[in-house]
Amino acid sequence: MKRHQNPTAKQIRDRIERSTNSYWRHNDFADLPPFAVSQTLSRLVKAGVLERVSKGLYYRPRITRFGRSHPTQNEIQSLPISQIILPAGISAANLLGLSTQNAVRGEFATTAASVPRKILGTRARIHTSRIIQG
Repeated sequence: MKRHQNPTAKQIRDRIERSTNSYWRHNDFADLPPFAVSQTLSRLVKAGVLERVSKGLYYRPRITRFGRSHPTQNEIQSLPISQIILPAGISAANLLGLSTQNAVRGEFATTAASVPRKILGTRARIHTSRIIQG
């Protein structure tokens, strides 16, 4: 027996699939019932359509021939998260126009103790703040 999809869930999924946005929050669906939005986003994560980055923040990866995409450095800096994430090393030099080299894996610095790995990918190198006890 085929299950019929909830009209609200269909609306959410259609909106995500038609858009070019990579990131989605509950606020993006403010015109829809909050409980239905939460349930649908959770189900889309289980189905592999979205990835949960942090509480209330979801990323829609593009499928490339090299696998699932990760956000670009510009997207990372514009994320609505509390941590400050800035490019470092070769990544920073490239963005500043000081080098034409591209890092094989992104390099980032943050003032936070940690950053959700789903934002930067597992291959990225992250420099975090260290707590110095004296």
